Amino acid sequence: MKYFLSVILLISSALASDIFTYTDKNGNLVFTNIANENTKKVNLEDINISSKQLTKEDITRKKILMEELEREKSAYADATFMLEQAQTAKLNGKENIRYKEHIKLLQNAVIEHQKNIDTLTGTIN
Repeated sequence: MKYFLSVILLISSALASDIFTYTDKNGNLVFTNIANENTKKVNLEDINISSKQLTKEDITRKKILMEELEREKSAYADATFMLEQAQTAKLNGKENIRYKEHIKLLQNAVIEHQKNIDTLTGTIN
């Protein structure tokens, strides 16, 4: 039982060890759990890793992506409308090669706009 308690205390003290930082000879910031005359103790209570601070550039980028998303949604709606119109119009009730090519181009446009919407939505989120 004494051995078990000793192991628990040893593990908990290792997990609770302090974190120190220093700048190495190449100018890199180094984190360590070993203190020496060159290290500074890091106050872990000051570190907030759960919230991401958005920079001005992040906010500008998100605004641009949102504007592009709205343009893609509008283009998708237009392409879908044109496809539906073309499918119902059928040239004189007949399907010829030009008609099929036209329909295929419109279908591809709808697919591409949907892919762009999905990509932009994923990037924004």
